[in-house]
Amino acid sequence: MKRGRFTVSAALLIPVLGCGGSGQEKASAPPAKASAAETPTPASKGTSLEAFRMGRALGKEGFAVDEGGPWAQGEPVNYTFAIRNLPAGAQIGLVITSVTDKKKVFDEKKTPDAEGKVVFTAPDTKAWPVDDYESQILMLTGDATVNLGRHAFKMGAAKRPAK
Repeated sequence: MKRGRFTVSAALLIPVLGCGGSGQEKASAPPAKASAAETPTPASKGTSLEAFRMGRALGKEGFAVDEGGPWAQGEPVNYTFAIRNLPAGAQIGLVITSVTDKKKVFDEKKTPDAEGKVVFTAPDTKAWPVDDYESQILMLTGDATVNLGRHAFKMGAAKRPAK
């Protein structure tokens, strides 16, 4: 792999590893940009995922805030990001699966708004077992499904004081 090129999966993981969990939106911060896959398929060529965030709440600007993990059972899981150059008629899907038993705990499809923004909220995580989870961001075009990125997180006891 050439220097400076990242897959979407790596670009999604980097913002989460560096999350400090300040709980405040930073409007002046430049959005994180994830590149398309190294060998894009015709359906995904030029499609990019940008400004990825995962947090416990949505801020007043509509972006996920209160980032950082692990998540505790019962805490909402919010994903916000933007999709650029989405093919006409395509939708974005988010699937969250437990790593241990591969059981889907969340599966939803949406069409981005006029600016390309997508918001997914899994509000009822009380029944989710303590486990590692993997989320997949998918582009759905007719019969084709293209994986735009993966993200891993833990669901367990909170390591932060109650609010």
